[in-house]
Amino acid sequence: VQTLTGELGRAPKDDETAKRLGVTVEKLRLDYAAAEAVKFESIDDVYVDDQPWFASDEPNAFDQLAEGQQRDRLIAAIAALPEREQLVIQLYHVEELNLDEIGEVLGVGAARVCQIKSAAHARLKKTLLRG
Repeated sequence: VQTLTGELGRAPKDDETAKRLGVTVEKLRLDYAAAEAVKFESIDDVYVDDQPWFASDEPNAFDQLAEGQQRDRLIAAIAALPEREQLVIQLYHVEELNLDEIGEVLGVGAARVCQIKSAAHARLKKTLLRG
């Protein structure tokens, strides 16, 4: 196509390109359709920093630091809770037990577990918002 464009001074028609290649116009069009799927483009032509397909899913260093600090504060706040509240938080959020199952472990009803969990969450929220 480039050679014919140079010779003709214009883009060649399909029949001119097919004749030069020694194939039928139908074969040429099939080849064009197949080649379109594997067309290569320069990375410089398509790369843009703000496009999502080049964005990293990894958090940046600032986010990791902030998350680490928040995690450390949360761990310290949980450690400062009364022992029973710590246990409920552990069983609910880490062990993923439901309120009835936690009640069986503690020997209390699900309603009481709910109260303990709510109290623990309130203390954690207060501690983390102060911090």
